Amino acid sequence: MLFLCIIVLRKYNVEDEMEGYITTGYSKGYNNTLRHVYGENAAASTRQDYHHSVNLFFIYFMKGRARIGIENVLHELHEGEIVLLNPSELFFFQVDDGIYHERITLSANMIRMMKYFPCDISSVFSPLYKRKAGEFNIISAERAKEAGLDKLFLELLEIRREDSEAAEPLAICKTVEIVWRINQMIAATPSEKNNITLKDSLVNRVLEYVNAHYTEQISIQDIADHFSVNRSYLLHKFKQQMNVSVWNYVINRRIFKFNSLVKENTALEEAAFSVGFSNYSNFFRLYKKNMGITPLEFKQQLKDVK
Repeated sequence: MLFLCIIVLRKYNVEDEMEGYITTGYSKGYNNTLRHVYGENAAASTRQDYHHSVNLFFIYFMKGRARIGIENVLHELHEGEIVLLNPSELFFFQVDDGIYHERITLSANMIRMMKYFPCDISSVFSPLYKRKAGEFNIISAERAKEAGLDKLFLELLEIRREDSEAAEPLAICKTVEIVWRINQMIAATPSEKNNITLKDSLVNRVLEYVNAHYTEQISIQDIADHFSVNRSYLLHKFKQQMNVSVWNYVINRRIFKFNSLVKENTALEEAAFSVGFSNYSNFFRLYKKNMGITPLEFKQQLKDVK
């Protein structure tokens, strides 16, 4: 049987030249975004606080010096490495100024793309989506090169630069190929842990405690009392190691859980209260600040995907 898929989408790219770096963005249909960032002073091109992506997110780190914090794991990135992040993973990304930096980032909404293919995304990409948070986030430069991922990212960038009717379906196929190859690598080495855990044992224990109790009515003082430490000392140590305050980490955890419940058709207010918010108006303000959209807009996006 022959399947013919014709896709017509609006196409545009945006190039912003900032002081010290240039970022060129190619934002297409299906809520997918490809960005090429390069320049001498690119520190301002990244978000410094912990957050999570709404899609699968990949970074092809080409040049420079940078580090990324994922969950309770810190990585010093090396040229040629590829970072992969599931929507469930909190992360921050820092770039050093003063040296040339270059990277390609890819945000891929696989659910929207794969609905045009006759297969079950949950089974096809099971290793990738079921990967444990904080594990197998970094593909070494050597392994990326062996798998041809470096060439695939560059090919995708060239396709996105084209101004032709064929560019969009070609880009979709190239994106699927990138994700598929990474998925196969994870399936082949499911137990690999290429990470460096936080050196501070207190911060590790706090993370474990927060991850287990963030939906409860806890406060910073409750956490400090639980570990018998001074509140100010706890705040300082956590922010120093995680690049985010304890409370903002709790908020991000709650928001991600809220999104998961809404995907399961839980009512907005019920989901907000279930994850630990006692006031919906306060939750609404925090959600929009962190996600850039309202809870209702997020729910509508889910309907648009179906």
